[in-house]
Order: sequence, then C-alpha cells, then structure tokens
Amino acid sequence: MRWYQRLFRRVRSERQLDAELRFHLERQIADYVASGMTPEEARRRARLEFGGLDQVKEECRDVGAARFVESLIQDVRYGLRQLRRKPGFTAVAVLTLALGTGASTAMFSIVNGVLLRALPYKNPTRLVRVLETTPQQLPEGVSLPNFMDWRNENNVFTSLCAYVVEGFDLTGVGAPQWVEASTASSNLFTLLGAQPVLGRAFSSQRDKGEHTPVVVISYSLWQRQFGADPRIVGRTLVLDGKLRTIIGVMSPDFRFPLEARPVDLWVPLEAESSTDRGAHDYFVI
Repeated sequence: MRWYQRLFRRVRSERQLDAELRFHLERQIADYVASGMTPEEARRRARLEFGGLDQVKEECRDVGAARFVESLIQDVRYGLRQLRRKPGFTAVAVLTLALGTGASTAMFSIVNGVLLRALPYKNPTRLVRVLETTPQQLPEGVSLPNFMDWRNENNVFTSLCAYVVEGFDLTGVGAPQWVEASTASSNLFTLLGAQPVLGRAFSSQRDKGEHTPVVVISYSLWQRQFGADPRIVGRTLVLDGKLRTIIGVMSPDFRFPLEARPVDLWVPLEAESSTDRGAHDYFVI
C-alpha cells in the first residue's frame, strides 16, 4: 500500500469514528428527551456520561493499536510454530532468503561502484568504452588490428587504450603463484591520470629501449610479495617464463579495471604482434 493510500485510509477512519461517536451521542440525547428532559438538560447529561469526544477517540485508537499488536504477535507465533513443524521447508526458505539477500547486496555493490559512483580517475565523465558491433551481433570486444586502425586514424578521442585481463605464472620471487594481470597499451596510466607512488609508469618510447620487458606492480603485491621494499624499482620477476623489470608501484587506492578482480600487475601491450582481426578479446577506453 502506498503512503498516500495509507494517509487517505487514516483520514477516512477518523471521519468514520467521529461520525459513529456523534451518532451515539445524539441517540442518547434523543432518549433523554423522550423520557421527559429538556433538550439542554438531555445534552448536558449525555456529554457527562460520554466524557470528552477527543478522550473517547483516543481510547478507541488505543484499543485498535492494542489489537494490532496482539494480532501481530499471534501471527508471528503461528509462523514460528509452522516453521518448527516443517524443518525441511524452513531450511529451504532460510537458504532462499539468504541467497536472495546476498545476490541483491552483491548486485547493488557492483551497480553502486561501477554506475552510481564517479569513476576514481581523472576526468571520469569523459571516459567512455568503445566496442565493436555488426548488424548481426551484439556489441563485443575489439581485435588488436582494428584497435590499431582506430588509434592511427582517430580524430574524435583525446586518446585510445586497449586492455585485457589475463593470468600469469609468477616465479622468481618466493613461491610460484598465479596472479591476475592486465595487459594494456602504454598510455593506460596517462589516459587515466594515475601516477605511481614509486618509479614510473609505461612509456612507449622509453620502454622500447629497455633490454628487458617491463612491468608495473600493484601496491598490495609490493607489500605482500616484496615486503614493501623501497628499492623495488629495478628488480626483476618472471611472468610465464619471461623476465621482466619492475619500473613502478601504483598507489594503494588505484584499481583498474574496476569490474574485474583486483589485478596484481600491469604489462605493456605489444599490439603490433597481432594480425588476427577475428579475435575480439580486448576492451578499448
């Protein structure tokens, strides 16, 4: 029931109560007049017996509220008895409510974090995602050759960046482990306006001159795997058997992409190495 419906129902109930009390008062006055009293005496006598109308209304409201509470308690007790008699049904009901609540909470968290809150990057309202589509297909990812064409012929966007989330085997630092990583264009951090707390971010010209491929690691991986070593820049690690040099550590509040599990590191994308226009594996911002 909507709030204005409840309001109108309450107003109607008050009017009905007032009309009923006045009817009984006038009925009592008429009975006294019929017994020989003057109208003035009959009205005074009836009012003394009834008391103040406002007081009588309040007593009626209290009775109604008490009945409501009593009825509510009875309903709750009945429901608990029924649940106790059928433990199987109770377990299914509780599990359904728990799953429904958990799913709703998770969905709201995603919507709130991705859609309602502003993106935690520089100029968040100017960031867009670019997808490929055809008349026969829904929007999907982008192939690297198409991305390269867009980037080379772009005259609409300030900058274009391609990325994908994938996993690597991390070795060379403690026990081997599987890490989530984002392979992205070298302009990723510049486009997002993000700066590392240590070292530097990718630089297409500078990274090409490096003898060893580079990697930027997350703040959590720096603390967890390297003990927050302040001399981390320049150290190496091995990803899928490939040696990489750590050039930077991102700030603790930086996360990209937002819709994926938090990634531990970012490696520069070598877009020129792919010629497959049928592999729509990448996202573009």
